[in-house]
Amino acid sequence: GFYYKTFMWPKWAWKYYEHVIRNAAGFGVSPDQSDPDTYGKRYRHCDVLVIGAGAAGLSAAREAARSGARVILCDEEKVPGGRVLDENTFIDDQPGDQWAARISDEIRSMSDVEVLFSTTVFGWYDHNYLLAVTRHDDATCSTRQTLQKIRARKVILATGAIERSLLFEGNDRPGVMLCSAVRRYINRYGVKPGARAVIYANNDSAYGTLDALRSAGVEVSALIDRRAEPSAEARSIAARHGVEILTESRIISTCGGSRVRAVVVSSVASDTRTRKIPCDLVCVAGGWTPSIHLFSQAGGKLRFDSEKATLMAIPDEKMDCDIVGAAAGVSTQGAIDTDWSATMSDTRCSKVFVDLQNDVTAPDLALAVREGYADVELAKRYTTTGMGTDQGKTSNVHAIGLLAELTGKQPGDVGHTTYRAPYTPVTFGAVAGRAIEDRLTPVHRTPFHHKHLEAGCVFEPSSSWLYPKYYPGNNESMDDAITREVLNTRRNVGMVDMSTLGKIEICGPDAVRFLELAYINKFARLAVGRCRYGIMLRHDGMVLDDGTVTRISDDRYLITMTTAQSWPVQLHLERLLEIDVPELDVCMLPVTEQWASLAVAGPKARDVLLNLNPDFDISNEAFPFTHYREGNLAGLSVRVFRVSFSGELSYEINVGANSAATLWGAVRDAGEAFGIMPYGLEALDVMRVEKGHLSIGTEIDGQTTPGDLGLARMIKADGFFVGAALLGRKGLQREDRLQLVGLRPTDRSCAIPRGAVIIGDHRVATDKDVLGHVTATVFSPTLNEPIALALVAGGRGRSAGERLFADSPTASQAVEIEICSPVFVDPAGDRING
Repeated sequence: GFYYKTFMWPKWAWKYYEHVIRNAAGFGVSPDQSDPDTYGKRYRHCDVLVIGAGAAGLSAAREAARSGARVILCDEEKVPGGRVLDENTFIDDQPGDQWAARISDEIRSMSDVEVLFSTTVFGWYDHNYLLAVTRHDDATCSTRQTLQKIRARKVILATGAIERSLLFEGNDRPGVMLCSAVRRYINRYGVKPGARAVIYANNDSAYGTLDALRSAGVEVSALIDRRAEPSAEARSIAARHGVEILTESRIISTCGGSRVRAVVVSSVASDTRTRKIPCDLVCVAGGWTPSIHLFSQAGGKLRFDSEKATLMAIPDEKMDCDIVGAAAGVSTQGAIDTDWSATMSDTRCSKVFVDLQNDVTAPDLALAVREGYADVELAKRYTTTGMGTDQGKTSNVHAIGLLAELTGKQPGDVGHTTYRAPYTPVTFGAVAGRAIEDRLTPVHRTPFHHKHLEAGCVFEPSSSWLYPKYYPGNNESMDDAITREVLNTRRNVGMVDMSTLGKIEICGPDAVRFLELAYINKFARLAVGRCRYGIMLRHDGMVLDDGTVTRISDDRYLITMTTAQSWPVQLHLERLLEIDVPELDVCMLPVTEQWASLAVAGPKARDVLLNLNPDFDISNEAFPFTHYREGNLAGLSVRVFRVSFSGELSYEINVGANSAATLWGAVRDAGEAFGIMPYGLEALDVMRVEKGHLSIGTEIDGQTTPGDLGLARMIKADGFFVGAALLGRKGLQREDRLQLVGLRPTDRSCAIPRGAVIIGDHRVATDKDVLGHVTATVFSPTLNEPIALALVAGGRGRSAGERLFADSPTASQAVEIEICSPVFVDPAGDRING
């Protein structure tokens, strides 16, 4: 509200205000250094997830484990016991801490039980998917935190409850502490929090603090109780310690500077008569709020319990969740007396803090209501109550009560704000894990990876794969290496890793019907042992991917996809099979990583295969282009495909991934006499441009049809395939669509700029004059000149030799180019056909 009222006018002034306000807000500055820590992630599954290792959580985990369930027990503390460790209590005739340790050891000894301490479950999502962070405080552990991703059949919330403060003037002054915090300091850590204390309570749970304070040697001046009749047990505790109980009384304010020096006390009914009590410690107990944030995140509903003065979970049989212990409202607080009406009628309430983290006071809420922000969600945003990193754990119930008083409603009618993950702040490092910098995305390495390293290759990412880019020789530049690799493959023989191509086996009686639905091609007459180039469309008629389809046996096919599209194509086919045609009897089996694939290409490729001692005939007559054979090479069981992406005589050899190193060595030795060399992705790209072959992201860019790419002849006549209906749209049949052509510079010494647009006049470069764009441009070692592929308006109708211009912001001037066939090398296919 302060922002909205103060900085709306004049508008230009905000740029001056903003920096001052943000600095004053205390948010700090984001670091500009790299995080030196490492983080991990784990996936876990269980029948029962128990959250909280207090008395209730330990008992629940033990019973679940005894039933034979797989159990995970999480607790944000380093040791089990929860609030039991803060209290001098006995369970089963044992001190609470000893009982907790014994039950924890018993649980750990059971099978199918995992216990995760220092672990905070911070988010509960759909289908019982929960996230937790484990903090590793051991100096010997190299991982700072681990993000636990847990899928549970059932969740048991034993998350306990959080004590609330009470509202009075100066309740933020140092020395004002929750009773539960005082007991923890004394009983768990042996810390004496003050010398002279008063206790201010509205329920019985505060009286146990007397024992802790007296055991630490702290003088207790008074016990101030808002209620008229504390329970008999509470009175007994006070009498045992000789402490005066001031019933029907309340603290009006605290006194002191940097810490509490005294409190001012009056009766609940009237504050005309006051009493000043010296102290340096104020122990307050305003009731308990169950920790049901996770329950609410999961969609559970809450209600306001007037007797306990807090929000409680409404049991829901549809949720696989049980709530136990203090989280379910089980407590020893007894009757509770709230002070919301007194707070709002108090004239001294300017420093009555409701939200101690965001410094929101009771008058701030009153102002929000007066200005029309009475709804609980609007009041939260207007005042920032509950918007800090604590998310209102100690303030929300007080805010609801005060809003009820201000609006004349019952607290249950006010509602509550939305509980969102995370329950407590989570570091970005834990969320990201190790997926940073060069590990941002998963990296796949081909089965030949170590052989590429031995050959000294330079790698580059291709989709999720780490792929050989080129193999530099001594003091050789990248361009020189690419030229050498291309020319050696064209003149002699080269070997290239093709393992990254996606591979799926399609099996079953309806395999042909399924393939003809997925592709624009006909496959019914494809013979066993034959391959066919195929085009797959999206539902909108645009090309999704290209690849090969090979018939392995009567009802078994192997399809290949481009590296970049292998995963989208798999999802596309799975959707097609499971949703569109579930009646087809077809099985899909992804086998990309099961096979190591090495292509041997070049005019001497057949000679290399002969040196590998094949047990099948590899003559051109017996094994022609687009055929497939199974057999043995160099003693290895192989699949060999006569296909080519380079435009040369080529054999793609597939072996089981575990035999990759053996195959690499055998092919290298067999081809040594013929000058065999490995070549990488860059050389492969140059050769595919020389042949006019297509690539994902360039020619197949999501906006091209088979007709645009010169492949309309492949479309089967019956028109029964995915994308056929929308492919027939008039707009996709226009003659002025962007269509694939080849480009040559008229000056053969000028390179065609990358990413250039095609224009008709080099003096004009406005958007309306753009005729198309360059998709790929390379220097062809085979032709010794620059060449390019482009998508140009009406490309098929343009005459060979027509002159246009390629213009790019990176070029000093437009380059004159001429239209030509996209097939630059061996247009008749003599090399491919051997």
